[in-house]
Amino acid sequence: MNPFILFCVLCVFQTALIYYQHFTPFERENNWLSIWWGAKTTPRFWVIVFFDIGVGLLFYLLILAALPSAMNDSTTARFWRVLPMWLFASLLLAIWHYHFNRTIILFPRYGVIVRRLAALFVFGAIIVAVLLYVVALAAMPGYDLAFTAWAGTLQRTFPTALLIVLLVFVVRAFAFLFRVIPVVGSFLHAAVSTFAAMWTMQELGWMMSDTAPLGLSGSEGIIASIAIIGAIVLLIVWRARGAEKNVDAVEPPSLVVATPVDFKPIITIRDHEASIASPRMNVRVLTDAFGILATDPTGRILLQLGANGLTRDVLLQKIVAIPILYTGNTMKLKWRALANSLNQVVRVTAVNNSLTIVLRGATVRLAFHSQEILRVTVDATERMPFHNAISMTLTDPVDSHYLGLGQRFNKIDQKGEETYFFVEEGGVGYEWMKQRVPWLYPIIKRWFGARGSFPNGEQCTGFPVPFALVAREQGASIGLFWNTFKPSWFSSRVTNHESPITVLDNQLDLYVCAGPTPINAIQQYTSLTGRSDTPPAWAFLPWKTNTGAVVEDDVRTDIRKFRELEIPLAQVGIEHWQETRGSYEFSRRWYPHIDDLVKTAHDNGYKVHIWHFPYMNAGSKTHYEGVQKGYFIRNRLGLPYHQRIFHGIAAVVDYTNPQASAWHEKIVAQNFHARGFHAVMTDYAESIPPDAVFYNGQPGLAMRNAYPVIYCQAMQRAARSVLGDDHLLYPRAGYAGTQRFVAAQWPGDQDTDWDDGDGLPAAVRAMINASISGFPVNGSDIGGWYDWFAPITTKELYLRWAQVGCYSPLMRAHGGPIGRNREPWKFDDETVEIYRALSQEHVKLFPYFYSLSKQATRDGTPIIRHPALIWSDCAELYAIEDAWMIGDALYVAPIIKPGQTQREVILPPGEWWSMTENKPVRGLSRIVVDAPLGKTPIFLRRGFIVPRFVHAFDTFDNVTSAKVGTLNDDIETWLYPDPKNPALYELFDGTKLIEGQQPVNRRVEWKIIGRMKDER
Repeated sequence: MNPFILFCVLCVFQTALIYYQHFTPFERENNWLSIWWGAKTTPRFWVIVFFDIGVGLLFYLLILAALPSAMNDSTTARFWRVLPMWLFASLLLAIWHYHFNRTIILFPRYGVIVRRLAALFVFGAIIVAVLLYVVALAAMPGYDLAFTAWAGTLQRTFPTALLIVLLVFVVRAFAFLFRVIPVVGSFLHAAVSTFAAMWTMQELGWMMSDTAPLGLSGSEGIIASIAIIGAIVLLIVWRARGAEKNVDAVEPPSLVVATPVDFKPIITIRDHEASIASPRMNVRVLTDAFGILATDPTGRILLQLGANGLTRDVLLQKIVAIPILYTGNTMKLKWRALANSLNQVVRVTAVNNSLTIVLRGATVRLAFHSQEILRVTVDATERMPFHNAISMTLTDPVDSHYLGLGQRFNKIDQKGEETYFFVEEGGVGYEWMKQRVPWLYPIIKRWFGARGSFPNGEQCTGFPVPFALVAREQGASIGLFWNTFKPSWFSSRVTNHESPITVLDNQLDLYVCAGPTPINAIQQYTSLTGRSDTPPAWAFLPWKTNTGAVVEDDVRTDIRKFRELEIPLAQVGIEHWQETRGSYEFSRRWYPHIDDLVKTAHDNGYKVHIWHFPYMNAGSKTHYEGVQKGYFIRNRLGLPYHQRIFHGIAAVVDYTNPQASAWHEKIVAQNFHARGFHAVMTDYAESIPPDAVFYNGQPGLAMRNAYPVIYCQAMQRAARSVLGDDHLLYPRAGYAGTQRFVAAQWPGDQDTDWDDGDGLPAAVRAMINASISGFPVNGSDIGGWYDWFAPITTKELYLRWAQVGCYSPLMRAHGGPIGRNREPWKFDDETVEIYRALSQEHVKLFPYFYSLSKQATRDGTPIIRHPALIWSDCAELYAIEDAWMIGDALYVAPIIKPGQTQREVILPPGEWWSMTENKPVRGLSRIVVDAPLGKTPIFLRRGFIVPRFVHAFDTFDNVTSAKVGTLNDDIETWLYPDPKNPALYELFDGTKLIEGQQPVNRRVEWKIIGRMKDER
């Protein structure tokens, strides 16, 4: 038999092992460990084990065929002579891999890692020596001769053999990269891994002996028998019970929660066209050459099907988790191999209040969800081999701009970009490479994009939202929302002016929001998917949290120092509190008096926040209980799916299992909220492997976007069970619908630098984009977080970021893992003074932020508004990425680049008062404004009111050790009056602030800005 045939058979069988997740040493190890920990096995697991033994025998025979052989050596005798030592070497390798996996997860404990790697290197050297002895046994007819040959050549062969094995280990470790190739990727992974191992043993053989390999001579019968049995067993594996759907499974909540409005549209069907109309939208359907055209009552085009119309696609795509700590990141590859047009109309009918168009291969249904929202549903009706996606191509007007699409870091206007919708962990910027590895910086920048991050480039986000705000300079603005958790793509092609939406599904459910203004479209979208509750009032006061290797004393220092320095602060946070993540046990070394700490914080007027993630690490009691009861997401064998993450080897709670969700909610409620924690950073939730299987039977690929939603939903239930509505959850990951379960969010772990892809500028863009996408209350980590490679936060960066935080809905200083805490007194006295002033300013702005948050809850209007949302007809405004409106009245343009003390500001149309320079300015214009450290360029819009508290304070809690404020405190209103239009504003409590009038129910001090002496 030709060894190449055996090699190919082996690769096919190993591809099956890859699919069933029993291929790599890590997978095998954790499958067996799960059983050791008490996991319930499935028939498929035991069948795959039997199959794996057969594959191992074939692999052993292939290795024997590649090794040198003694003259006239019996094939059978050689097989049995070498087998014990081969099994011993395999056992040693398994032990080595076990300890290697448990070493790399200790990151960033560099000292311990180095010591353990040194020990592993010695252990690995022993394994190399054993492998050389395996070769000697194959080449020599007896143990004594083999030992003599091995001992005599060891000194000469060992150094080269060690280098070869190290090289091959690296190749095999990174062979998973081939898995991203659609269709053949897993086969290539198996082929590279098998060839690398075979080549290694063959090279060791040539080093030990000049004797030619025996080949497969004499083994043909046993090889054929094992291969046939393997094929039969593989069929049994396919049919055997593994991970499957459970009847009591809970599905993710619906993305659309609004009830359709009951009204009767006007439907007309003629020979060559049909139409369906509401008072806000008229939709024509052309039947000869299929097309859809939606217009508003004035005839302006809202939506038009492009030339390619509808297609069913063969999408060769692969999304693979990266199995090296960063499991929240993925590798992706997509290629549209075939697109079959669905544009031939068979018939058009009116069914109830909808218009149904039957196409050859699909059915399109047009119906009004409300008078201003059109629903377009496309369902594939014919089975087409390998077709796995549907695309709808829309025309792209020249004057259109694409905003929203989730919390994007790369741009505000995504025109010309292809955007994918798949939750993944934020990457790492590479500004730091300029100084540390300058030769690598241009390569990485070109590969991942000037505004990208490693390893996923410019479109990477943990918070994608399938909502595109199509803002137009001349025509009406609209919103597009495609109702799916499945992976999808949206792009606007500048070359042919088309915008295809592609969903990895056999259905496309599109909602068209008629606008006509951008704000209208956002309001209509949020009416569909739901709106955030207004956070508790204390959430809008300044925060301070810690991370890194912090301990109880660090938090106590914050509690004391902020009060001593009279810097307003209303909440403190706790991170790094478990020695085993997911154990819910407070470390006795780090937090020995946790309950007293919480009490001390409350006594000083602080709410307390805590860090959380939905994974449980091996080694904790909760993990063992979850494994035994089947509460974690599973692999295809039905065993818990374990992953390597920064904090250990972890399993992920499966919230589609109602018992698992109730179990976890009870743990959270008892350990957090009953203990006095009012806020939880609901971190992570991106690490859902695409090849996992959920309790509801859905694969991880389909559940990846849904998981942050069901995670936050469960965490909200836990909080409400103890605290009612007096709690705050703020996640890093999310999707459409998450806003119904959380009242705030933050953009994750930005670099502690000015990086355009992952530093301060990226955080500003993320806030603006999230606001457009239906998440009104947000704010980033002041000073940044990620400083493993980025430089430690500087004073300038800290204060410039604090200026951004001051004028964000949430003002939160947060630490990094190396530079740790973000305390102003750790810089200098000037920093303390500036930070105090910014914190006081944020407190004074509370009435404005809180009122805007109430409005966002009522009607979906964002708090943070990109200028183009208000002046969509100004083309120049779409280029703004570093300034924003707070409501309709205040325009903020902070400095977000290093070394600047002045900046150019694109001022929107109208009359403004520069609060920084105390003078009137007029837009649309470009002006240069001075902005020394601590000064933020802000502009008050003429004719609009900004309500503020007269005095700053620390907390709303009634304590004696802090400055206490109330919702009824005195109000100061900023007003730059417009003689033609008297100003009016409704406060959060319903008080009407009317220019020139004093409200009855509270004290208001009018601060008239820019009034000339003769106007007094």
